[in-house]
Formats: sequence, structure tokens, C-alpha cells
Amino acid sequence: MSANEEQFDNILLALAEKHRGGVPEFLHTLASFLRRKTDFYTGAKQAEWEKMLLDVFRKESKLAMAAHEEKLKAREATQRLKDEKERAEREARQKEMDDNKICDITDEEAAAIIKEEEDKKRQQLLASAAGDSASVTAVNEELSKPIEKVEDDSEKDELGKLQPNSGNGCTLDKYMWTQTLQEVEG
Repeated sequence: MSANEEQFDNILLALAEKHRGGVPEFLHTLASFLRRKTDFYTGAKQAEWEKMLLDVFRKESKLAMAAHEEKLKAREATQRLKDEKERAEREARQKEMDDNKICDITDEEAAAIIKEEEDKKRQQLLASAAGDSASVTAVNEELSKPIEKVEDDSEKDELGKLQPNSGNGCTLDKYMWTQTLQEVEG
């Protein structure tokens, strides 16, 4: 589309808006203007001006149809992409649901599963206890103990608190944890 082609758009749009009968009334006004103010009809043979009109309208029609087809193709491509994305999301959700599926089981099956898990834990505990009883004693010796004395008066509020273990956490009878300074400050 050239700049010359658009230079009269505002005028023609204003003119078209004034025609309540739509495009047919607008075309009638244009043809009337050509009849009244030019020699369009009388300056050439009827076959010539008819051919000129048809050529112009056919050319513009082809351009309009091509632009319309491009819009339809773009809209269809966008819709296909959207549909594919939605399908992929649905499939991912379905797969996640299938992976995390909760199944109905009988009480007997549940009891068997629980018994299996308990047996595995018992086997692990027995293996670790039989493997090295000295490690259990070492863990007990490293229990976090209360802080009994401080070097500075600003640390008096630390008295009675448990000393941190080597991982900046704490070791208790049944539990032990560690943490980084970043985790504590974060």
C-alpha cells in the first residue's frame, strides 16, 4: 500500500460515514459526481469506462481477498499454537495426576504395605546397629551441651543455650540438624 493510496482516506471515510445506505449509496454518489463534474461517461466509449471500472475493482478485490486470506491463515496458525499449548498442558497435568494417583486399596493391602515399610526400616536399623555400635556412642558423646561460660559480657544472653554442632545446628537425643549461615540469615 503506497502513501498516495492512503492520502484521501480521511476525506473518503468522512464521506462514506454520511451515507446511511452503506456502500451502494456511497458508490452512487461517486458515480453521480463523475457524471455531473467530469466527462467520464461521455469522453470515452461505454466499453472503455466499464472495462476501466471493472479492472480497478478486480485489482482491489484480489488485494482485499489476499489480505483476508493472510489474516485467516495467521488466525488459524495462532489458534493451532494455542490449541497445541493447551493440549500439552492438559497432557502434563494428566501425567502428573497419573503419577500421583491415589488408589483405593483394602485394609489388608494397606496393612501389608505398612508392614513392608516397617520391616525395611527395622532391617536398616539392625544393619547400622550391628555394623558399628561405637558410632552410636560417638553420636551420644557429641550431644549439644548448654553454654556454661562466656568470654564477653555482650554474650551473657547466650548462657544456658545449647552449643551449636559442627554444622551450625544442634544434636539432641533423637534429632540432629545442620544449617548454613545463609539459611539462618535468609
